[in-house]
Amino acid sequence: MRFLTTTLVVSLLAFSLSAYSRENTIFGGVYYFDTEAQSSSETEEGSDVEITFTTGSRAGFRFYFQSFEEEGFFVGAGLQSAEGDYNACILQDCVRVNQTVRDTNLELGWSLRNWTPFVDLTWTDTDADDSDESDADSDVDFGIGFWYKPSPETKLKININGLRENGSQILTAGFQRKLENRITIGGAFMYPFSQDISGTGFRFTVGWTL
Repeated sequence: MRFLTTTLVVSLLAFSLSAYSRENTIFGGVYYFDTEAQSSSETEEGSDVEITFTTGSRAGFRFYFQSFEEEGFFVGAGLQSAEGDYNACILQDCVRVNQTVRDTNLELGWSLRNWTPFVDLTWTDTDADDSDESDADSDVDFGIGFWYKPSPETKLKININGLRENGSQILTAGFQRKLENRITIGGAFMYPFSQDISGTGFRFTVGWTL
């Protein structure tokens, strides 16, 4: 899975760089996410209910590439890795878990003057380790969103991912601002709004237009 996603991302980057009229920008930045989750399930006896809490945070880094055309194909591709500690509790029994999450994200859309609607796919690999065992998981999810360009120097972005059934929906609102010397800064806030999940997150990036 990771080989296929990497191959796809590299192919799209090559296509974008070959188009002379495109605005290509590469970003690097930091990422932080803090969540609290609660769920319940019946025990094997079928009567009692077990309440599970998960709380914690993770921080990491993000690399992102985007290619815009004023009226044409849009592509964005990102790699993100974050690590942090979580408390996983069933009733009063808690264990400390170290979790590493790696995301590969691909956005495809079409620019129509100031608007750029897009769809995105995200491949997620998760590794979790506690004092007794290790666990690894992979998942694929999708989302929708749009870019809006109120001025030549500014872009705004709103998207929702985690739209697959039983996915964890997250609303992201962000911006990009062009500075002098081809430098672009960007930021975004993330808000999970799935049932039984709360939290907040942010990321900050600095980019260079190629």
